Amino acid sequence: MTTKDLGPFERAIATQLCTRCAEGGAGGACCRPGGQPCALKAHVDVIVEAITRLGRGRTADEYSRAFERSMCPVCVSDVTGYCSLLELVIERPDAYLLRIVDIVMDVEDALRREQLRRPPAR
Repeated sequence: MTTKDLGPFERAIATQLCTRCAEGGAGGACCRPGGQPCALKAHVDVIVEAITRLGRGRTADEYSRAFERSMCPVCVSDVTGYCSLLELVIERPDAYLLRIVDIVMDVEDALRREQLRRPPAR
C-alpha cells in the first residue's frame, strides 16, 4: 500500500480511536513523549494489510498472529526486544484491537462501495 492508500484508514483511526486515547490530542494527534508515534501509527501499513487480508470475525489471537507474521521477521525492535504494537494488541485486545479491526473494515467496506459506484474508466 502507498501512503495515499493509507490516508482514509489513518484518518478514521485518528478520528475514532486516537481522539479517545489518553496520549492523544483532540484532533487525533499523538502526544507521546519525545514525539515518538504510538505503535498503531508507526505500523498502520502492517495493521491495515493484515486486517483486510483476514477480514471481519476473527479472534484477537488470529489478528495478533497475523501482525507477528507480517512484521516480526523484518522488525528492528529496541535492544530489549520490546514491541509496542504487540503490547497494544495483546494487553488490551478489547479496548484496541477489536475496535481497530472494526474501523479498518468499515473503511475498507466504504472504499469498495465507492469503487463500485464509479463509472468504468475508458
